Amino acid sequence: MASILVGALLDFAFTDEVKRLFLDAHQLAFDEALEDGVVDRPIELIIEECDGLPRGSTHAVIEGWKRLADRGVVMIAGPMVSENGIPLRSYVDAVGQVPTIMWGGSDLLYGDWCFSISNGSLPEEPRLMANYLAHEGVDRIGVIYEDSAIGNEYLAGFRAACRYEGLRIVAQEPISQIETNLTTAVRATREAGSEGLVYLGFGLPGVHINTALGLIGWDPPRVMTTAFLTAPYTPHGMKALFGWAGLDQYDEENLVGQSVLDRFEARNGYRPANFYPLVCYDVANSIAHAIGNARPLSPEGVRDGMYGVRMLPAACGGPRTLISYAPHNHRAWLGADYLVVRKVVSEHDVSPLGDLGTRLVHRITPRTREERRPH
Repeated sequence: MASILVGALLDFAFTDEVKRLFLDAHQLAFDEALEDGVVDRPIELIIEECDGLPRGSTHAVIEGWKRLADRGVVMIAGPMVSENGIPLRSYVDAVGQVPTIMWGGSDLLYGDWCFSISNGSLPEEPRLMANYLAHEGVDRIGVIYEDSAIGNEYLAGFRAACRYEGLRIVAQEPISQIETNLTTAVRATREAGSEGLVYLGFGLPGVHINTALGLIGWDPPRVMTTAFLTAPYTPHGMKALFGWAGLDQYDEENLVGQSVLDRFEARNGYRPANFYPLVCYDVANSIAHAIGNARPLSPEGVRDGMYGVRMLPAACGGPRTLISYAPHNHRAWLGADYLVVRKVVSEHDVSPLGDLGTRLVHRITPRTREERRPH
């Protein structure tokens, strides 16, 4: 009996341990789907690696996607980076027509054949960030943003969020996606009178901001996007973000996620108590249920099968987070706490195969109209 082929498009350079984690989490979900009768035959994951943005090119990503489609996969997971997914979506909808579930947060990822697991959301993350800063008592904010497609989408969302929360942006400093010397940008935000610092981007420059803060002797309250989730998979690691708050999807109170980790640990002998295996599990679980719903088992059948994935309990996010798709809803998670704010509290090296040394510090907490009025 032939296996069902599913593709995984990795457009970011991961270490061998992260690839191991990726495979272990997906295989757990696929094997459980077979054991539970969700699918009637094994699912085989085919990996394709490519060098996409911000270091590589979107051309490499599209060519990698084509190679997976040519292997006969019924669905593709990836790419991970929004700026690679935006041009890929146009190709998939117009030509490729194999259902694809991306990890990015841009609203521009959704299409007739394209879904998103919403590993963050460029319009929604700023709302949680501004709400966190408001509760921290920060009024005047300096913004460092990547002058890129996702950086500008983040910035538009953050401006709207600050208007809603009654906060003031006093500095906006653009940087490149691969910049490493952030001293000039950081100094400019402080000289503008910023009380707090915000970073909007994918994450490669973000791990260098603490160096700049140390050089000028500034230690403000600071929060970043889901770039917070990129740091563990860079050579600098989480210790480069000591003192930062950032948006995350790991919540110890989500019992679905803790149960997944229990089964993961029993099977693989290690416990990655962080967001990454849970995102992978939710992606693979969504795909398995779409395959189980497919009539017939073809790319088009699997695409339509995604519409039958409704109110599936999610491993990611806070308690009661759900996964639901529909013909005009191509994003995964539902629930106020699918994103939370965590803070780095460990100055030591950590491994993605374990605890990342963070603690949960904030959930979205609406303020009254009076509280939101500018002071």
